Amino acid sequence: MAGSERKDVAKPGISARRVDLMPYLLVAPALILICVFFFYPFVSNLYHSFMSEATFTRPSRFVGLSNYRYVLSNPAFGKALYNTFIWTAGVTVMQFTLGLTTAFLLNVRIPIMKILRPMYILPWAIPGIVAALAWRWIYNADYGILNS
Repeated sequence: MAGSERKDVAKPGISARRVDLMPYLLVAPALILICVFFFYPFVSNLYHSFMSEATFTRPSRFVGLSNYRYVLSNPAFGKALYNTFIWTAGVTVMQFTLGLTTAFLLNVRIPIMKILRPMYILPWAIPGIVAALAWRWIYNADYGILNS
């Protein structure tokens, strides 16, 4: 095979650029959604944090860091920040502990687990089943609301 050439290797040129561009095209819709639902609200909130509150009689105006000075000088801010951290840590630890404990319990090999595992999954599966049945009724050829 000394003189044979591999055919699966992309040759330099236009086709190589198309191959390199494909992953970016596949990721582009997700990146656009991230920009729309994360970056735009973030930038908008940052912009509005430097503005005064608009009322019926006057529009908002640039106030700089005075909103931040007001919040940081408020005595309730420290307590609210402390409560937020305690709440976040507590919820995270409790969710992790409860989830891990449930996973371990559902993994135990005892006869009753054949009944408990499906019962545990039912609250997750039923909304999809209900939605599917609702759409089936909507599209029904005889009495579906879409035919009305």
